Amino acid sequence: MVNFCLIASADLRQSPLDFRPLPPPTDDEVGVVLERIAARVQHLLKRRGLDPSDADLVRTDPVVEESPALAGISSASIRGRIALGSRAGARGWRVGDDPDAPWVLSTAPRHAHLTGFDLHANVAVPAADRARLEHLCRYLLRPAVAQGRLRLLDDDRIVLTLETA
Repeated sequence: MVNFCLIASADLRQSPLDFRPLPPPTDDEVGVVLERIAARVQHLLKRRGLDPSDADLVRTDPVVEESPALAGISSASIRGRIALGSRAGARGWRVGDDPDAPWVLSTAPRHAHLTGFDLHANVAVPAADRARLEHLCRYLLRPAVAQGRLRLLDDDRIVLTLETA
């Protein structure tokens, strides 16, 4: 698998475009790209008033007003507590609770992780393999949530139908 660089002369009428092979990116280069992505996403969120560190974003949860029982169960889940039954309020066992367990980081080449952002740059498809190229493009361009599972209610709320309960 080879990366290519497109080389164009100042005057395209004199010489055609030329593709030249490049070496794959280094782990450090992938890290630099991820740093730029993270910084730009955070800048965009701030511009749109969605800065996660902004205290003004803390608003009343509408679920608390509409369904206090559901809000209590959800809150217990987030805090890692048992919500119902004789053990309500007790801490539940969770994967990753063992403080002595080794922290597993990816040792894969051309992979970077930074503050919740992950970048995997170790996939390459030969230009002649059109089926794999199409599969990769479809994967990259898929929506985060399948449109067929979303439905707009009359009161402007959105329902997401899960594939499995």
